[in-house]
Amino acid sequence: MLFSAITVLLIGFLAIRIEGLRGGAVFGIDNQLVSVTEPSPGFLHMLATVAVASASIAVLAVAMQYRPQDTRTAFRAGFVAAALIQVAVGAALLAQGPVVPNLNEPQPRWVEGWVMAGGTNPAVHLILVVAIYLLLTGHPVPQKARASKGDVGVYPE
Repeated sequence: MLFSAITVLLIGFLAIRIEGLRGGAVFGIDNQLVSVTEPSPGFLHMLATVAVASASIAVLAVAMQYRPQDTRTAFRAGFVAAALIQVAVGAALLAQGPVVPNLNEPQPRWVEGWVMAGGTNPAVHLILVVAIYLLLTGHPVPQKARASKGDVGVYPE
């Protein structure tokens, strides 16, 4: 669950920076306007978002692949539960604010803003879909991987 919180909050933090840079605003860590700059796409922040999302999927799929089934299921179920809660909270927070973002209005501060931006970010939704798929399928260890570890025998998939 902590892993899910870190993922959603980090992606939300980066999403706020991207939104600000597109409008020419530089936000501090508390999501408040620090300075004004030339509008830019925020490529570095987008790249960081891709890196966080990719690392999260890698942990959910690859790093958990060789763990016992119970551990995989518990980790993925915790991730899905926490991410769903954060997405619901993000959507609820977004519904309370203006429909069109306005850089002249103060952004929600600290974690509230990160949850709102992260919970409504498509990258988080994609990670959540992948996590649900992995949870439902169990994503067992492939035969080739078992054979390379020296295990011999027939394993039901």
